[in-house]
Amino acid sequence: MKTLGTSLALSGLLLTSGIALAQSGEITGRVTDVFADRFVMEAQGQRLLVTPADGVTMPAADSTVAVTGTREGLELRAEAITAPGTAPAPVATDGDLPEDLRGLSLADIHDRRNDDDERRISARLSDGTELRIEYRRDGTLDEVETDHAGAIPAELLKRILPPDLIAAREYAEMARVIEVEFDDGEVQIDGLASDGAQIELTAGSDGRIFSYEREIDRDDRRAMTEDAARDRLTAMGYTAAEGGEENDGLRIFTATNPYGERVAVRLDEQGRVTREETVR
Repeated sequence: MKTLGTSLALSGLLLTSGIALAQSGEITGRVTDVFADRFVMEAQGQRLLVTPADGVTMPAADSTVAVTGTREGLELRAEAITAPGTAPAPVATDGDLPEDLRGLSLADIHDRRNDDDERRISARLSDGTELRIEYRRDGTLDEVETDHAGAIPAELLKRILPPDLIAAREYAEMARVIEVEFDDGEVQIDGLASDGAQIELTAGSDGRIFSYEREIDRDDRRAMTEDAARDRLTAMGYTAAEGGEENDGLRIFTATNPYGERVAVRLDEQGRVTREETVR
């Protein structure tokens, strides 16, 4: 098996000419090169770089395979790999899913386990967005994610997140949640606000928010004046604000939030809290 960066450069293996293939579906071709976790497949005059999903077995070089997955340009994410003419892995039904995932109108459901007995489920939402869910060996939820342009269904979020977190003002700023990850009694959520800002927050299993970060990818931000920022904090219920230095369009303070916690807090150019973190 080859390793990336050794005898062949991947960029030299991929040809840019040929017939455009469908974004999703099955593609049959010959495996020309196999690397540690990816392989190159020649199909219809093109060479595609294929990345198998967790639990999908890597094919042998010079073999002919049928790959089911999603293509972006010359890269293909393989959800299943079979020999041509063989039956694909059975598609799961709603009744086969964990209870949290039932009744969400999921389609094209694939349910598999990897070598560590961790469960990997992929499916499509009614708008065509791909949803990916991972469970640990003990059956606890590990991660839920969707495409950057999609959103995790609100009903699923209601089932898996603490109610106090869903009710929090920081969470309410997310117009779309695109990833949820559970780790050591904490939950990290990544999402997007209606103005395109990226929001990341971390909370405990009880819904208490530990950190909150809001970022707009712009270079023209100008921080509020310090006096205006202090007035804004007071209006939002913060007290005993200290600091106020400017950094990359933000005003940064140490203050006591409305819940009586001493926190480090950042305000953007519009006076919105972009990050709040408990001072320990």
